[in-house]
Amino acid sequence: MHWIRLTLVGLAIWCFDSQAAQLPATDEAKREARQALLDELRPVSLANCSFKRFGSKNDGGYVMCENLVQVKTGYSYGIGGNDDWGCEVSQTYGVPIHQYDCFTLPALTCAGGRFVPHNECVGPKTETVEGRFFDTISNQIDRNGDRGKRLLVKIDVEGAEDVVLAPFFRDAPKSMWPRLILLEDARSAWTVDLFSLLASLGYSVVSRTRLNVMMRRIS
Repeated sequence: MHWIRLTLVGLAIWCFDSQAAQLPATDEAKREARQALLDELRPVSLANCSFKRFGSKNDGGYVMCENLVQVKTGYSYGIGGNDDWGCEVSQTYGVPIHQYDCFTLPALTCAGGRFVPHNECVGPKTETVEGRFFDTISNQIDRNGDRGKRLLVKIDVEGAEDVVLAPFFRDAPKSMWPRLILLEDARSAWTVDLFSLLASLGYSVVSRTRLNVMMRRIS
């Protein structure tokens, strides 16, 4: 795992140098830039993480810490006709995967796994838009009887992750908060800094790729 730590350190130095070059050359500006970078990274030990890619090789596949997936149920938001990730997670850990998509009806099969398809999308409130039903994560968890269970949530909803997750964490009791969250890194499209929000709620990054981030609740 030494190469991972070295890579993260190198990335941190490069990011800091890039930011500092754009700021006034004052000690205070440099200190603020350094602190902002440290707050964003939230360094964690990866020594206990066994990386594995779940799902297909390209879109539809996600890198996770396979030894940290100690959950009872999974939620897969944004299927798009492919849930190889959900199938492999279900097969590996013997948990049901609730699939949500109101644009492409989940009608997939998974030999040796269990899919629970829902013809609806996830959103910040309960509503019907152009004939498509949207509901909150809280309502969906309650309808499935999963309140209080250890949950894994994968959400890849084309840059609207902040629109869904920020209201959820604002309103939902802690008994609903997922143990693990796997989300697309679409910060350029977000109006809410989800990574800082999740960090403030006790989540830490346990795996990261160019496109996706896995966070684990540790408090």
